Amino acid sequence: MWSRKKHAHGGKSPESVFPIGVDIGRAAVKLAQFRMDASGKIVPQAYAILPFPPEIRGNVNERVRFLVAHLGRMFERGKFQSRNCVLSLPPTEMFVRHLRVPKREGAAQQVAIRQAIAGELTLPLDEVLLRHLVVGEVYEGGELCQEVLVVAVPMMMFRVYLDVFTRLGLRADAITIEPIALARCFTVLHHRPAHCATVYLDLGASGTKITIAKGDSVLFHRLLK
Repeated sequence: MWSRKKHAHGGKSPESVFPIGVDIGRAAVKLAQFRMDASGKIVPQAYAILPFPPEIRGNVNERVRFLVAHLGRMFERGKFQSRNCVLSLPPTEMFVRHLRVPKREGAAQQVAIRQAIAGELTLPLDEVLLRHLVVGEVYEGGELCQEVLVVAVPMMMFRVYLDVFTRLGLRADAITIEPIALARCFTVLHHRPAHCATVYLDLGASGTKITIAKGDSVLFHRLLK
């Protein structure tokens, strides 16, 4: 969703590695990296997990301090190659909503989405980063509307995680959210056709997450606590 550069899955040179995926969950941080072997098959390169102590899982500041103190050693001990990462932000530290807004063109669509989401946020719009995905179109009351998946991340948290990675000498090539990372990963690994819909159930520490995707396009996502 927030990217410095786009990583293509095709055109990789033999034995090349993908960026390291970093999934920051409520209970643990998971790292995984894949590589493409000489035959073109995507295979695991390295994996590691760093559990958060139970007493700090609900404290964002303590979790950040823990990452600064321990995350660097995970990269050093593992068989990770490169310092490039794709970061998945914690679902408990972001706001994800499905909205239905009248279809507009260009900047007018952005205005409609911001107006629709403003009343549901606990922070002012100028203190969050907003991104949206159009997941479909539907008629409501005779008017053509768009269904959109809106993601809002507090600007402060966005900067905090970028600062952590910078201090550890890591480069965050892209920052994404769990449902998008999930759909893209399994679509590539299992060669799922773009027209096939898949339901993903993620039983995590903060709750059960339901994601519906067609290929790597997310159509629906909800966290059930």
